[in-house]
Amino acid sequence: MSRIQRTNNMATRCGVSWQQRQRQRQQMNKQTMRCANHRHSAVGECTHSWPVVTLVVSVASVICCCCCWLLLPAGPADAWATAAQFDRAAVFEGGQWWRLITCHLSHWSLDHLVWDLAVFVILGTILEMQNRRRYYVTLLISAIVIPLAVWWLRPDLGTYRGLSGIDSALFVLLALPMLCPATNTRNTQPMQWPIARWILPVLSGMALVLFLGKCGYEAVAGTTLFVDSVSSGFIPSPESHIAGAVAAGAVVLLIRTSVRVPERPLHIAARRGVDRSIEAV
Repeated sequence: MSRIQRTNNMATRCGVSWQQRQRQRQQMNKQTMRCANHRHSAVGECTHSWPVVTLVVSVASVICCCCCWLLLPAGPADAWATAAQFDRAAVFEGGQWWRLITCHLSHWSLDHLVWDLAVFVILGTILEMQNRRRYYVTLLISAIVIPLAVWWLRPDLGTYRGLSGIDSALFVLLALPMLCPATNTRNTQPMQWPIARWILPVLSGMALVLFLGKCGYEAVAGTTLFVDSVSSGFIPSPESHIAGAVAAGAVVLLIRTSVRVPERPLHIAARRGVDRSIEAV
């Protein structure tokens, strides 16, 4: 006689019907999943459906650029843009430290704004809905590290503008956990599907290689790959992209997500708990 038959016989003898056993299993499954969801939300998993921070940064960039190009005359607009951009003399000699943050909101041209903002909205929405804590920390660290890296690595550049460095950080933040699943959870379990086990790491690795190739091309050619830097009147800074990528890689290695409990073990654990309680009766 199998274990299930013995359990059913004991349940029948004790007056516990099959419907009652099923109801107990469902209640235990709901309670266990509720506890798991609470653990996920406590360590930074997504608990809201709207990417609030991404929308705020995007609107702030649009407003800043509109004030510079559309609403103000040429003179005041120049003064507005100059006050927002990163200026090494103003920051380190004048103490205007807010430029470390506002420089990412200002851009050199409409073409520059469209490309940077499109990438930021797409990647930011995905990452903020996926893992808020990693996303917020990456935004803060990269926003500070990028202008400091430009100041240290490019002494020939007196000013810096744009979201491209933060875009690079978000790109690495999205691709690196897929390339190295061990950085995604504290207690990883092997992926069950071949597409998740092989194809996603390969695609993310290719994307990171292409990203490094883009940075190398911009460093050698002295021009950007997507934005027309000549007509926009600025010099590309691939060092800012590398700095953002390094900042995001450090965040991925230091901040890991919570352990996701698979659905199958939860169901088995709940069923075994009910069976043991029936056997005890």
